[in-house]
Amino acid sequence: MPSVRTDPIRGHRTIVAEERVRRPGGFVVPEEALDPSPCPFCPGNEGKTPPEVLAFRPPGGRANDARWSVRVISNQHPALRTETQLARHAVGHYDELSPVGAHEVIIESPAHVRSLDELGKEPFAAVAHAWQERIVDLQKDFRLLYAAIFRNTGRAAGAQLTHAHSQLIALPFVPREIELEIAAFRAHEALHERCLLCDLLRQEQSGAERVVYENDAFTVFAPYASKVPFELWIVPRRCDARFERISAGERSQLGDAMFTALKKLGRALGNAPLRFDIRTSPLGERAVKSYHWRAELAPVLVPSGSFEAGTGACINPVSPESAAELLRDTLVAG
Repeated sequence: MPSVRTDPIRGHRTIVAEERVRRPGGFVVPEEALDPSPCPFCPGNEGKTPPEVLAFRPPGGRANDARWSVRVISNQHPALRTETQLARHAVGHYDELSPVGAHEVIIESPAHVRSLDELGKEPFAAVAHAWQERIVDLQKDFRLLYAAIFRNTGRAAGAQLTHAHSQLIALPFVPREIELEIAAFRAHEALHERCLLCDLLRQEQSGAERVVYENDAFTVFAPYASKVPFELWIVPRRCDARFERISAGERSQLGDAMFTALKKLGRALGNAPLRFDIRTSPLGERAVKSYHWRAELAPVLVPSGSFEAGTGACINPVSPESAAELLRDTLVAG
């Protein structure tokens, strides 16, 4: 029977209605072809991209040469620019903010692969390190209030190139959805004197029906009010508001959790398009202590329609319990 569930962090409501769809494992997506044209992200094509702002390479390497393991560049067509002066002004009854910020691309591997899980666990930790380094550097700019880290994999998810990459956009404002989450964390702490996500994590671990995978530092589970089929959260057990403060050991454990989650999704769903993002506290001194960062994975399996756009609610044809059971039973090699 369908149920209407409320997400205690994000505030949305999801109608879980499994009767609307085939069995939970019936979403396998066919393989997507790699780009036929020369890839600007592959080694040797560094001159086809903007100059790097960060790269991990062997000692003695030169900036913008072809020896690197992770490379960060400015987006060729940035949504925001650091060179812009911060200004606010009115346009009649409307408010307008100048497009100050940063828009960067993290090229996650020199190998021309669609997703890092094709290469094993180790590359994920290096990419997480690059995300950290860029956040730490960008938060020195007092105009920037939030760093959004995200990855689109597959055309339907919005990826323009198949070479594994993620993006970072530093914003001169805190996104509305993050503000709403922060309000939920603060309200829970004021009432219970505990972290909201820590409480949810303890509940998920005690019941385990939505848990997909755990290691020493992270738990992967399908959230109770999942917006889309097979949505997963990767939650650190150590409560911290800011992603950029994870340790080297936690980076390794995060890599293991991300690798395992992606491998399980790949085995269960085939080449499904995926969206990934990190939910973290605002930058620098604006960090909110009661917040608890996390990563989210959301396969793109069913199109959103007018109901979702018009109401903010969602219809999910696969319950998180069914999705978690299928993924738990999906074995992956290390």
